[in-house]
Amino acid sequence: MVKAFVAIAFLAAACGEEPPPADEPSVSPEEVPSLNASPRPNPWPLDLPDWRASLTHFESLPQCERDVRARVPAELAEVLYDFGYDSVVHDTCVGLQAASARDPSACDAIAVRAAREGCQRRAAAWAEAPDACPPARGGKGRDSQCLAWALRDARFCAAVRRSDQDACRAVLANDDARCDDAICEALVARYGDALASESRGRAFQSEATLVRTRGNREERETLDGILPSGIVVEAKECGYVVELEFGRELRVEAELAPNGNAGRVSIRWQGSALPQHLGDATLTLRGDLRRGETLRGVAEGKVQQGGEELQLRLEFQSWLRDVDPLPDACIGPL
Repeated sequence: MVKAFVAIAFLAAACGEEPPPADEPSVSPEEVPSLNASPRPNPWPLDLPDWRASLTHFESLPQCERDVRARVPAELAEVLYDFGYDSVVHDTCVGLQAASARDPSACDAIAVRAAREGCQRRAAAWAEAPDACPPARGGKGRDSQCLAWALRDARFCAAVRRSDQDACRAVLANDDARCDDAICEALVARYGDALASESRGRAFQSEATLVRTRGNREERETLDGILPSGIVVEAKECGYVVELEFGRELRVEAELAPNGNAGRVSIRWQGSALPQHLGDATLTLRGDLRRGETLRGVAEGKVQQGGEELQLRLEFQSWLRDVDPLPDACIGPL
């Protein structure tokens, strides 16, 4: 018999409310909740079946629907009815079927976006298929928690929004001692055994130095909080595009060849009263275009400031969080 349950998280999707983006930037100190704030409501049941067991015992879609419907509390069914989410039991079982078959594409049959993307995250994680992860909400690339779980690599949890990073890592460690709330503990109980993995080593490092040169005078400045979520490289025809933001000072946009060499480069500097595009802009990027690889780069160009030429040079290091596969007709990345 299939062990399954209906999560109240479906309710937000049913009424058209979108959950917060999975890859939103780190919050400012003013946005950090008070230590005295109430904990998030926990929609998970106390008795959680292990996810691996749910997938292993999946028999068929009709049987799953019968089993799940038999477990839905009347009080929850009433609210689902109020929201008009009549297909919630069917969608739940489609998600189990997709994960059991290691077929994230089967999630496309789910009409509700939040439920469809949740199905894709779970199926991609179980199948270890990061390319099948859904897009990140409010950011570039794929959902970072999905990537971390599909790659079995807790280092990618650094790109998950701060409030969910502990849960992302705790699941991969299968260790609820790393949790500080009941929702994290529930996620470990549900998914930890199925997704547990060994540590991949040191956390990813990101750093950058901005060098300003006027005549023979050089000034070096270390930039803080640079690219904490890594770098995303997106496919464009038979090449790539990359956009890098370095605080409020510099924004770099470039087109890359399949081997990573930069073509057209645009660097916008906002360190003056009026933002300017740098002339003679160049970008050099070194490293393999594979998820988790270290990328080192140099971006530089010239602007006029105070009647004299200012040479800007940005030296940076980060890691590749996500990269699109190129079409079959194109040459793949190095």
